[in-house]
Amino acid sequence: MSCGVELLVRESYAPCNRSVHFGCLDDSTMWVTGGCRGRFQCGRSPSGQTRISCGYPGQRGIDRDTCACREPLPPWRPPAAWLPSVYVYTGHALNHNWLRKCPGFEALQEGPLAENLAEVQLLRALQRHRVHDPTKADLFFVPVFEFASWKLGRCEKTTHASRMRQAHTALSSSASWQQHRGERHVFASSAYSTNNPAVRSVTIERLDPLSSDLLRGIAGRYKVGLPPHSRVVSNPNCVVEAPYALPRAVRRTILSLWPITQTPTLGPRKVLLFFAGSIDVCCSGKAVRCAIGDLVVRAQCDGDVLVRMTGTGPCTRRTKKRLRESGACGGRKLGEAAIRSARPQEEVPSDRYGFVNRSQVELTATQMASATFCLVPAGDTIVTSRLYWAMALGCLPVVLDLAGGRPGAFAEEAQYDSFWIQGKRFEGNPTALLKQLRSIPSDEIRRRQVKMLEHRADVLYEHPESRVGVNFLRAAGRTECARPSASSSLGK
Repeated sequence: MSCGVELLVRESYAPCNRSVHFGCLDDSTMWVTGGCRGRFQCGRSPSGQTRISCGYPGQRGIDRDTCACREPLPPWRPPAAWLPSVYVYTGHALNHNWLRKCPGFEALQEGPLAENLAEVQLLRALQRHRVHDPTKADLFFVPVFEFASWKLGRCEKTTHASRMRQAHTALSSSASWQQHRGERHVFASSAYSTNNPAVRSVTIERLDPLSSDLLRGIAGRYKVGLPPHSRVVSNPNCVVEAPYALPRAVRRTILSLWPITQTPTLGPRKVLLFFAGSIDVCCSGKAVRCAIGDLVVRAQCDGDVLVRMTGTGPCTRRTKKRLRESGACGGRKLGEAAIRSARPQEEVPSDRYGFVNRSQVELTATQMASATFCLVPAGDTIVTSRLYWAMALGCLPVVLDLAGGRPGAFAEEAQYDSFWIQGKRFEGNPTALLKQLRSIPSDEIRRRQVKMLEHRADVLYEHPESRVGVNFLRAAGRTECARPSASSSLGK
């Protein structure tokens, strides 16, 4: 086949000009560079034309990528019971477990930023399933702690930038990476993502230059289905949703309430419904979060509804104004929802990764543990750590508006539908949710709580019998990027 490549659809923000950003390397291979990404047609004759996707996801100034001009392979369908074997890279440059000894790491695990340490927890989860001979591995895990490294900065005479450079050098020169050219390589990234193309790609911001070695791999991320410039791998179908990790404060709360030999109390609890967080967000959860303010106002006399609003946005200000003008329940005592919301809010440190401090983490965990149901509304995206907190603390999650997608990792194994509550008609009539929750019989509450306890091990790294490692490997093994080579036993 003579290459004869033509651009059909540009999928990148970067330009795709022939001979500058893409072209033919030889008769059967094309190349792209400069961030060009799209759908291309290869082959000069009608009978030999093939349509392929090629390119990096929204990066500039990195080495060019090459793609074979060939018919796409049939869909990859692994055996139903297949559990891929995994080789875990070792050595100071590629295994960042040593960062746990750096100053500041313990503080990361204590506060809300611990949610971004799935990269640390996933290494621990995969250790028991690893093989020590890379020639016998189906997948290759790269335990680079990109978030922890970025937050910790200088440690043992290295910086985040130097650690990423060292990892790039070590990985690209390893025999396993060179054999597979980065395919079947797995890593975890909690990197901040954005729909704004003006913001630099996270792979440049935090992983560069290692990012170029991982683009053909499989990423474990909290948020899947991201736009091209926010992805950390080239193939959007090679992103596996990974659960959030729990801050240590949450784990301590669990152990203080229920010793390791016990399980959370079953049946209705003192608080009917609990939520803590901002009601002013953008994107997926904007409308539903603002509607929580309506719930606060309408349930201000209900002593069993506990809502603790953070932030100072327009929905929060409007809610507080309505509370002041409402007449305080006609002389009756204000309910918990209004009391918690109307008090002056503590000034809370804020950055893109967390809006609460350690004391509020502990307070939230304690209050969740006293509630029967916990609101798990969408935020900037549908994915939220509240789901995993609620499951850990025995509080039945209440999800709202699933039209935009379903939160939660490993849905097939975790069976969320067997225990969570789908709120109905929340926007416009939030009190209908309270009526729905109060109508659920105690026996049904206990049944759902038991199902939730059964599946906590599917998504909680911290569970003594955690199945996160197995579930993650199976999910990664189902992606196209885990397709075995033709010479392997599964590839034949």
